[in-house]
Amino acid sequence: MINKKSMMAGLLSFAIFVGSPLMASASELSEALEATQSINTISIEASGQRFEPQQTLSPASPPRHVSDYDVTTLWQPNEGQAEEQWRLKTVYPFPNNLAFKASYLNDRGVRSGRDGFRPNSDGPISGARLGAVMKDLWLTNPVLLLSMADDEAVAGASTNPGTKTFTIHDTEWTISFDQSTGLPSSVTTIESDPLEGVVTNSVQFEDWRMTDGVPFPYRLQQKINGQLVKREVRTAIAVNEAGADITLPDDTNALTPISESEKLRGWEMSHFFLRRAMIGAPSDGDESAKVEINKVGDGLYQITGSSHHNIVIEGRRGLAIVDAVWYPRRSEAILKALKAKWPRKPIRYVILTHHHVDHTGGLSTYASLDATVVTHSDNFEYFYNILKKTQAEAPRMRAVNGRLTIDGIGRSIELFDIPNNHAADMIGVYVPDAKTVINSDLYSPGRPTQQPVWAAEFAAAVRYHGLDVESHLGSHGNGAEPHENLLKLVHGE
Repeated sequence: MINKKSMMAGLLSFAIFVGSPLMASASELSEALEATQSINTISIEASGQRFEPQQTLSPASPPRHVSDYDVTTLWQPNEGQAEEQWRLKTVYPFPNNLAFKASYLNDRGVRSGRDGFRPNSDGPISGARLGAVMKDLWLTNPVLLLSMADDEAVAGASTNPGTKTFTIHDTEWTISFDQSTGLPSSVTTIESDPLEGVVTNSVQFEDWRMTDGVPFPYRLQQKINGQLVKREVRTAIAVNEAGADITLPDDTNALTPISESEKLRGWEMSHFFLRRAMIGAPSDGDESAKVEINKVGDGLYQITGSSHHNIVIEGRRGLAIVDAVWYPRRSEAILKALKAKWPRKPIRYVILTHHHVDHTGGLSTYASLDATVVTHSDNFEYFYNILKKTQAEAPRMRAVNGRLTIDGIGRSIELFDIPNNHAADMIGVYVPDAKTVINSDLYSPGRPTQQPVWAAEFAAAVRYHGLDVESHLGSHGNGAEPHENLLKLVHGE
């Protein structure tokens, strides 16, 4: 709940500090304070574009345009509740038109409609999604955020000229001001990132307009570590609009309440969970909750329990694991399961098929075991710099430049490059004694959704390298499929 006294004191400190032209006189200031104090609901209509810096063609490429959207948001900041109506058009990784409604309460949430390209149905919203959405609402409405700060929080903060840093909701925020207008130009906070560790989440504001006596920005863009992830134009904002109520399904109260720890997980990684949702691939469930090790070949195992799988290659002297999916919490759960199954076989290699964060976010966990990281030469420097930042010791790494053979587990593994339009730094994994190829994203055995163009590029690389292949395994899908299935897909049979 918002403390009304703190709200007025905070906004007064804000107005005095910036000398805002919109609040130049005592009467105007009084009216603005009163208007902010009386806010119960805020309705925002907006449209925008989403971009993804960790799903690019190469690590050096600019953020990839992944979707366009229209959204209407009803927010009740006093109650900690919100409702969103989405029309989301994804262009990557799969073209799709999605429409859904999401309602967020203090301790539960519910969705109706389709919010992803994976099969889903109406039902409860995860705690992480709820936490991420609430964080984003405060982040993108800076006057409301600042109104939460009391006199001591604002006046006592250590600041540079033109900025104020304070703590609200156990989170440190820094607001910068445009000295020509006296209005916030940006809000910045620190969040966690699965791969890079600590990142800055910053939103920049323009086109301020008075709405029912309260200033709101009508244009904004969001950047993570300086890389663009969102541009948004707000087409309409209303305060305390008549009939603006959050509507819930009849069975909402029967939903299991969300834990505070799950909401906190979403709050601390809000940028990550919302970015995944905006490519039509929501990933805010607990991806570490279930780990299953399934034998899919001679000394080959697919680790399932998530939308993304690891593949384990067993040798007489140790293990190699393909990809480091999602985030450290998932990797830690996998390591626990591997230790139970192979207590005397260490992980000697972690093989990264490409740089996309959903396949590399758990890298730090494996690298801390002193395993050798094997990756394409085109992203070698990218991962080396990340590991230098996140690990106590210099990383052990090997680069694939065309083709590379490794045999540290007592079993030969061949790595080969795959030119393609999904990730230019893609490598495939070939296990000669099993005549099996392992890949990520390009071809997913056992999954109905395929990308024929990527599959054709993958098949061309297998043919070019002259591999004797009988079966395929993927980081998606289920189990192994014969090489003939790939050829049928590529040739349209």
